[in-house]
Amino acid sequence: MMTTPAMSRVDAERRIQEREGQRLARSERSDQPPRRTLGVKKDGPIKPTGAARGHEAFLNHLQASSTLIKIIFLDDLEEVVGRVHTTDKYTITLAVDRVKNVPSMGYDKRVIFKHAIREFRPIPNVPEVAPTTNAKAEAAELVEA
Repeated sequence: MMTTPAMSRVDAERRIQEREGQRLARSERSDQPPRRTLGVKKDGPIKPTGAARGHEAFLNHLQASSTLIKIIFLDDLEEVVGRVHTTDKYTITLAVDRVKNVPSMGYDKRVIFKHAIREFRPIPNVPEVAPTTNAKAEAAELVEA
């Protein structure tokens, strides 16, 4: 009987599956659970355990306290001010006020890659300024007083 390339490929795949089944059967007999490949659990990706450390803990605190932070980028030294919305291993999502220092006017979300950050630091709380239509008149009253 002559074998075709497709048949030999099927045989090779079957041999691989048999070896994997034998490996799993051996590991089920032992005291240790079977090793998983690709770093994926049945319930989803593996998540780091333990408390956050370093800048992760600092970012978590800034997020929980809703503190304003200033981020300075590496390449052009651009500065962005906002509140930490979310953070993960590679990014920080900032809630940036549409009108500077007036959170009641809404915010835009901006995703920033951590590798592009030169530094970040909290900035002092700035009191919220209520938006008004006649800000020039109010400023003039303040100067006269």
